[in-house]
Formats: sequence, C-alpha cells, structure tokens
Amino acid sequence: MTPIPAKVLNLADETIAPTGAEDRAYLVGVMTRISGPVLEALSENKLKQKFPVREWDKHRQDCTCTEAFARTLAGVAPWIELGPDATPEGQMRERFGLMARKSLINAADPNSPDYLRFGNSSTVGRQALVEAAYLAHALLRAPKVLWEPLTEGQKQSVIASLKTSRTLKPVGAGSVKTTGFSSPPWWKPHSGTI
Repeated sequence: MTPIPAKVLNLADETIAPTGAEDRAYLVGVMTRISGPVLEALSENKLKQKFPVREWDKHRQDCTCTEAFARTLAGVAPWIELGPDATPEGQMRERFGLMARKSLINAADPNSPDYLRFGNSSTVGRQALVEAAYLAHALLRAPKVLWEPLTEGQKQSVIASLKTSRTLKPVGAGSVKTTGFSSPPWWKPHSGTI
C-alpha cells in the first residue's frame, strides 16, 4: 500500500504557510498510513491474524480488533463518501472505499475468521457497545459507499451485528439507534429501535 506522498513541513524553517493543497495532501497521507493497515487486513480476512495485541492490552484482546475497525471506519467515512474522481486522491478514495466496504462485510459475517463482536465483551464489558456506536456513525456518514452497495444478505448481517449490542446497557446506544433514521429498513417506528 502506497499512501499519497505528503510534504511534512518543518514550520521553524518555513517562511511561508503551507497551501491548502499541501495541508490536504499531508492529512490524507497521515490518514491513509494509519487506516490503511487495518482496512487492508480486514478486507482480506486477516485482521485478527495480523493485528498485534501487546502484552499490556491482553486483558481486552477480545475487542481490540473491533475497536480498531470501528474507529478507523468512523474516521475515514466522510472522506470515502466523497467518492472517486480522476485525481490521485480520488483514486485512493475509491480504493479505500472498496476496502472499507469489504471490511464491513467480513466484520459482520459470522462465518468469517475476522467476524467482530459488537455484543458483550467477556473482558471489558460494555466497550463493544461503544464500538457499535462508532460503526453506526460510519454508516451514517458514508451510506452511498458503505451501505447502499451491499446485497440484502450483507445488510442483514450488518444489522444483526449491530443488534447484538442491544444486550448492553446504554453508553453509545443513541448512535446505533439513530442509524435507523437514515436507513429505513432498520427503523421500526412502532418500537423506536433498530
């Protein structure tokens, strides 16, 4: 994976402020270097295999991959929702959008080696609910790239994954439930829940 090249400015040596284009290239470069490894691994069903769990994080290892994916997806969602264009950044957005969607499909597939739990965590309790809220936030921010292209079966898998968070006491449940407002099949007006 080759991120967009970005000029890192040493402001102490610069006499002119960077241009907006330089700022954008730098920020997109940082974002792709941070999010790329997570999305690439999960899109290939290799996140749990490749994702390091350090010794100090072993006590919460059942939700580290879920956390990495959900927060990454929430962060890149507005950018990938811009869609592809003929620019190098637009082509990168297209690639990241495809990786993000494939990652979502793999994360929500119970038969996938990278199936992620958004229900109760055996080690950190309600943390998975927070990650479900991040996932729901990403779906609200990038429906054209993340939700609309999914097959009906894939959508049902994502919905089922989010519904596993219903067993948990509210922390970030508002985001999970709010997703229903933008995705009519999720919303059940008679019950007020997804």
